[in-house]
Amino acid sequence: MNANTIKLCRTSLPEDDSGFTPIVQIQYLSQVKNAVNATPYGLHSNPVKETPCLLISINGDSGNNFIIPLSIEERIIPEIELEESEVITGNFTKKSTIFFDADGNINITSSKDTIINVAGNCKINVDGSTDITSTCDVSVDAPNINITADTNITGNTLVTGTLESTSTLTAGNGATGSFDIVTVVDGIVTAGS
Repeated sequence: MNANTIKLCRTSLPEDDSGFTPIVQIQYLSQVKNAVNATPYGLHSNPVKETPCLLISINGDSGNNFIIPLSIEERIIPEIELEESEVITGNFTKKSTIFFDADGNINITSSKDTIINVAGNCKINVDGSTDITSTCDVSVDAPNINITADTNITGNTLVTGTLESTSTLTAGNGATGSFDIVTVVDGIVTAGS
């Protein structure tokens, strides 16, 4: 029985994931072969051309090849130099990453749009403060949003639909009172008691 062999190779064509297993074309020395892209459970990637990989041939059979893509050259350097226990994952080519730092913080960096799709309910529990700072549009499309917290808004606020108050509303000039408001706001709102 032939022993398993492990070699270093590079991808030469993007992955073909149309079949039962994801197949990547790889090049080892002057040989071009196909191999199954074997990534850890729960993860999957389509490595770019020239990505270094470990080529594993089971029982020395070149028809039974697997690759494990490596991030040897594609890393976020020098922006993030990992300390002991830190982990970073993502698209290093486009610099969109999720970074788990040594203190337990999670830092998400997106070089483009960030889209989160939730089929069921979404619940966010925060023990500390929540700050949203944006220089562009932030959209949340949901049938109902409940916020249980003191909320401070700095900037213009546009309300399209019904604005209801079930508690005391305090206006900027110090006036307080209870208001029934049904309005579309496109500008400054001044409320009085």
